[in-house]
Parts: sequence; C-alpha cells; structure tokens
Amino acid sequence: MNSLFSAESLLENKEPHHLEYSFSQFQLTYKENQIFALLKKGMSNKEIANTTRKSEGTVKVQLKSIYKKLNIHSRTEAMSL
Repeated sequence: MNSLFSAESLLENKEPHHLEYSFSQFQLTYKENQIFALLKKGMSNKEIANTTRKSEGTVKVQLKSIYKKLNIHSRTEAMSL
C-alpha cells in the first residue's frame, strides 16, 4: 500500500505538470502526462492501472496514444526520452 500512496503522491506533485510543459509540443493530455510520468518511474501497466484506478486495457490504449504522439514504438524508447 505504501507504493500506491507514493505513486498517488507523484500524481499530486508537480512532476506531471513539468512533463506536460516539456512535452507540450506533442499535445499530450493531462491524463497521458500522468500515465507517462508513471511509466518513466518504471511502473508496469498493472501498477499504472492500480495507481490511476483505470483498467489495464485503458492504460494500454493511452500508452499507444502516447507512443503515437511521441513517434516512438516501445516502452524502451519511452524510457530513453
């Protein structure tokens, strides 16, 4: 439960806003920025889903949208940004 609390704290902190600013040229939505911030922290799709209270399927769809907007094709490429 502590890791969930920590991840929820991340969503409340300024990091997602910082990413929104950094990737504004890609027009990521606020929710996509949240997902991307958690991905960059090394969370799995399941962990992201639990933290954001979304289904894993929704997380996968949002990740595909993020990948398309960032013109990348994998989690590894996303992590290198």
